[in-house]
Amino acid sequence: MEFALNTLSGDGAEGTVPGAGTYRATWDAKADLPEASYKAFKVKVKAESATLRIEITAGDSSFEAELSDNATAEAFWDKLPLTLSMNELNGNEKYCYGVSLPSEPEYYDKIEPGELMLYGSNCIVLFYGKAGGYSYTRIGKLTSAEGLAEVVGSGAVSVTFDKAKAAEKNKEKNK
Repeated sequence: MEFALNTLSGDGAEGTVPGAGTYRATWDAKADLPEASYKAFKVKVKAESATLRIEITAGDSSFEAELSDNATAEAFWDKLPLTLSMNELNGNEKYCYGVSLPSEPEYYDKIEPGELMLYGSNCIVLFYGKAGGYSYTRIGKLTSAEGLAEVVGSGAVSVTFDKAKAAEKNKEKNK
């Protein structure tokens, strides 16, 4: 996630995270902060910035998801909006090949409905049922997967991932 430092003064700094809002930090104006402290401030704000949220839409239903704090999620965010034709697999997941992202796969014994994952380096997977036993890179997770299985159905489905629709929610929740 990129943090842009907008202003920096003797008593504070303000910056933005695209799509997530503006962040402000202040300190004692009498403090003599060396350049290294400003760099540390930028790193600290980056680490503490709010979770990015996206909207996932299938049919007439939308679900909010929170992205993970990793390079895969950041790269996914940068590609949005995306509308993917997602195919059915195993009665618990929808998948689509063709979206290349950096990957750092981990083995998952247990995957819950609502998990958004990357299989390999170019397959987006949205789980609507429980799963496990494979290696994935986590992209994010729906804040609630209630009704997801009914919405995506048993065949292929068109799914839209969008940050624009969720931008206002991001700003409100991160104030």
